[in-house]
Amino acid sequence: MEWLTPADETAAAEVVRWAAARREGLEIRGHGTKAAIGSPVQAAFGLSLAGLSGITAYDPAELVLTAAAGTPLAEIRAALSAAGQHLPFEPPDLSALLGTPEEGTLGGLVSAGLSGARRPFAGACRDHVLGVRGIGGGGEPFRAGGQVVKNVTGFDLSKLLCGAWGTLAVLTEISLKVLPAPETQATLLLDGLDDTRALSLLGQALRSPADVSGAAHVSGGETALRLEGPPESVRWRGQGLRDLLGLPVRLLDDAASRDWWQRWQRLEPLAAGPDFPVWKLSLVPTQAVAVAGLLRQADPSLRAVYDWGGGLLWVALSPTVEAARIRQAVPPGGGHATLIRAPLAVRAAGGVFAPEAPAVAALSRRLKDSFDPAGIFNPGRMA
Repeated sequence: MEWLTPADETAAAEVVRWAAARREGLEIRGHGTKAAIGSPVQAAFGLSLAGLSGITAYDPAELVLTAAAGTPLAEIRAALSAAGQHLPFEPPDLSALLGTPEEGTLGGLVSAGLSGARRPFAGACRDHVLGVRGIGGGGEPFRAGGQVVKNVTGFDLSKLLCGAWGTLAVLTEISLKVLPAPETQATLLLDGLDDTRALSLLGQALRSPADVSGAAHVSGGETALRLEGPPESVRWRGQGLRDLLGLPVRLLDDAASRDWWQRWQRLEPLAAGPDFPVWKLSLVPTQAVAVAGLLRQADPSLRAVYDWGGGLLWVALSPTVEAARIRQAVPPGGGHATLIRAPLAVRAAGGVFAPEAPAVAALSRRLKDSFDPAGIFNPGRMA
């Protein structure tokens, strides 16, 4: 594949106009750290946004950061940390799982629409995207949303592009709402709980006034509940949660808690095992254990971790288990399954993303035709 690496938005728009005029497909990438997610792109040329990099505006007092799409997430995290702020949706770091040297760029994060353990409590990635600059399928630059919260009115195009995997437009610049980082945190760990008991306790904790900001369980391992905020508040809520659970717990202090959740965001319980396909299932929390049980019947060696109190289930299982078997385990209307890691041949066979209902598929097709009439952006990736 021949890669084109423009240095700015104007040059990127010229590449898109060239490709549109010839109906030549383009693979859109930042640093390529998520290239192994999705079906293989069918294109002879690639458009790299690595040259569009750098934080263009950041005023901590306004809680808004704007950066070029190719800006490394590590650079953004460092700038936010220096000001005592963070990305509240806690984006996961899939580098260990996917075997990449880094976690990627801001554009890749937003295009994938990834959110981490704090998502049920602080909102998803798309909820924190205030505005974007991008390039449409005809090579025309556009702006959507704004750089302040009050400016986001009308149809919020930014949220439509979040999670579109680069199939609708080329993102060149993104404005994010950021928040002050919690003053401190602590985590309560419980050992030896089976999946049913663990998720029951997670649900109990989430329904309590403890204001939990992380609720996770490793099947056959630890169960974790995170509390964040001022030290005295964390201490008081932690004691109340211990009394509520009525079980022996280990308490992780601020440093140990941060380390535990950083490893969780890297999905180390799955990344450290055999290189099996990994699926992400969004589910009704009360159905997660039953779904994992059905999948374990297909592969007794299945490894599972539960996030969001059971609303998100990650599983690693044998490549002999077909996609149809996995999706059959998901109750109708009760969630969907996405293949995150698999060999190229498996991804090329399709079925990476959940099949759409006919009416939804027709709407998706109309959106694609409107934004990218020549079909040049990441052709085949969401097939």
